[in-house]
Parts: sequence; structure tokens; C-alpha cells
Amino acid sequence: MPNLGGADAVASMPATDVVTHLRDVCGSSLVAMTSGSDGCALATNNEVLRVPVTPLEKVTDATGAGDAFLGGLIAHVYAHGMPRTKDDLVSLGSFANRVGAVCCQILGAVPNDEARRMLGEQIAAYNPSAATRNETEGRKK
Repeated sequence: MPNLGGADAVASMPATDVVTHLRDVCGSSLVAMTSGSDGCALATNNEVLRVPVTPLEKVTDATGAGDAFLGGLIAHVYAHGMPRTKDDLVSLGSFANRVGAVCCQILGAVPNDEARRMLGEQIAAYNPSAATRNETEGRKK
């Protein structure tokens, strides 16, 4: 494991500096860091930026939000490929933020029917064709 410069030094850095530092030290082509209500910071070889979240009316429980964020990030990269432009990176961060935010609105980290409904709404808001595709696929089963 590379030396990241000490926990105290990293903890006092702005999020964009942390992801830049991790990208450079680890040689990764994509680094993401969640920052709760402050959104996330992302770094690629070409871009470093913060992506804000849409404020939630109520946070019930943040348990699992980081895991949900990571799942959203992986799903977006799988569906759209690695981000190549600033807009791609913003899109990636926005989607992952939405998925993490859904997790904050339910109790516990295990999805229930309400969480699935909320996630479907967030995906539809991000990509309206996804809701139509999911409804069509559901009828085929």
C-alpha cells in the first residue's frame, strides 16, 4: 500500500485535493470520495471536481449510503463506460449521489419495497427511458 502522506495531512485537505492525491499516489484512472450532504469529489486523469447533492427533506439513516453510492457509480460506469469529459464525470457523480441519497431515506441498509420505488423514481428522473424499459421488461417476465 502506498504511503498516502499521513491521516492527519489527508484529513485536513479539501475533498478535491484528497481525490487528486489518491489518484496520483495510487495511479488510478478514477477516484471518488463521498462527503455526505456536501456531495462527492471525483478525479480522473483529466478532471477533478465536486458534484453537489440535491438536499433531502429528511434523512432517516445514512447506514449503507456509501455502499449505495459505490453501487450507483459502478452501475453507471458499466452502462456508460469510464467518464471521458467533464460532463461525463458530472453525470457519473450525480447518478451515484442519487443512489446514495435513496439509502439515506430508509431505515437500515437493506432495501425494502419503498426504497426500490424511490430508487426507480431517481433513475427515471435521471434517465426517463429507464422507467419505460423497466416497465416493459417487467411485463415480459
